[in-house]
Amino acid sequence: MNTKNLSFQLMISKSNKLYFFLLASYFGMTQLAFANVVPFLGNDQLAPFNTAAGNPPISIDFDSIPPGTNIPNEIIVGTKLSSTSGNALTVVDASTTTSYCCGDQFRLYATSGKNVLSPGGADLVGGPDIREEDGLQIDFATPVSGFGTDLLFQHLDGASFVGVTVYGLDHVTPLYSNSFLSIPFVDSGDSFFVGFFSNNPATDISRIVFNEFDGDSINPDSNIGYDTMRFIAAPIPEPSAYAMLLAGLGLLSFIMYRKKQHI
Repeated sequence: MNTKNLSFQLMISKSNKLYFFLLASYFGMTQLAFANVVPFLGNDQLAPFNTAAGNPPISIDFDSIPPGTNIPNEIIVGTKLSSTSGNALTVVDASTTTSYCCGDQFRLYATSGKNVLSPGGADLVGGPDIREEDGLQIDFATPVSGFGTDLLFQHLDGASFVGVTVYGLDHVTPLYSNSFLSIPFVDSGDSFFVGFFSNNPATDISRIVFNEFDGDSINPDSNIGYDTMRFIAAPIPEPSAYAMLLAGLGLLSFIMYRKKQHI
């Protein structure tokens, strides 16, 4: 191999590295590989979630909505909340929630303010009953890179019948799915933090679905609620980022042209 050919190949190698660096800078990655959504499950995972997601603010805590308001398909802070079963989505004062059996401690407890979202209302009925079907679908008008909420359990008995699926930009492709959340035992109502974070625009989140499958009246664990939703819209690239990407694409085109001419 002559010196001229070697120099040209070195130039291509260096230029390719520069191109990949430009793309990596554009997407905020250190390598060109799609990242998965990272789950943060459990109350001890709130702090790591906040660190990863950049301390997203509490966007929805339901305290600005009067108790007794039914909000299915309402748009709140650019977010649509809907029931997966057709149940009412009722905002209630958490202190007014009452269990169908077993004691006052088996109710929903707010994690911020006073109000919570309790599908079916403040009366925590046993199943089978439509008011006990507490699934929730969350659709974001603008994709989010981080989302977290507190699931409120009427009774954390250590046997969750709640699953969650996270969907990508097309609202259809699952990025993460868990049939049943693993929760600790607490002999009363309590909360359980559920969060997700994506560090790649290709895996930003447009929809989250919580499914609740406990449809009987065995033990006071049949109802769940929601409170303290945290999320941040995925960042929109600055014009300079687009310029950098176009520059990288132009450089790659030039390299391929020169390479073709050389061949």
